[in-house]
Amino acid sequence: MIITAKSEMLNRGSAAEIHSFETWEPNEDHAVEFTIPMPHFDPEQELPLLIELTAKNAKPFTFTTTWLGNGWKSDQQAETPAE
Repeated sequence: MIITAKSEMLNRGSAAEIHSFETWEPNEDHAVEFTIPMPHFDPEQELPLLIELTAKNAKPFTFTTTWLGNGWKSDQQAETPAE
């Protein structure tokens, strides 16, 4: 699994973290924490993340999401009442 972040808040404009495993049960008991230093953090600026999961016997999976302030942008949008 590879997590990639791209933002002006990062030293080099992008950062990646890799988690390699034989078997992994993705639940709270087996949580994986990634640390991406952001010396120029701005809670008003979006931090786009690309999550890639590849396996020997599985189709590659790619997911994009955005961190904003203190939570996921999609969660913040979900809390906004629908019009």
